[in-house]
Amino acid sequence: MRKVDIVEHVQKFLDKLQHKDRQQFDAIMEKIREIATTKNIDHYKHLKHDLKGCQRVHAGSYVLIFLHNLEEDTVRITTYAHHDNAYR
Repeated sequence: MRKVDIVEHVQKFLDKLQHKDRQQFDAIMEKIREIATTKNIDHYKHLKHDLKGCQRVHAGSYVLIFLHNLEEDTVRITTYAHHDNAYR
């Protein structure tokens, strides 16, 4: 299982979401668990251009963007946003 690090602004958003929309929060946490436990992390979409080096996974109409550190086998969740705003 990989260590997962969540940046501060995403963690604050998740803390608020946990109380406002429990169903969406549970879906996000399930995706994070899936990322942490999957054997082949390369099956997630690799991003290009400004987000080169990042990968993404959809959780409904929202997107989790993360960086995978191969040397340490850790994941850093950098962005959680609606699909329309995630790549800006």
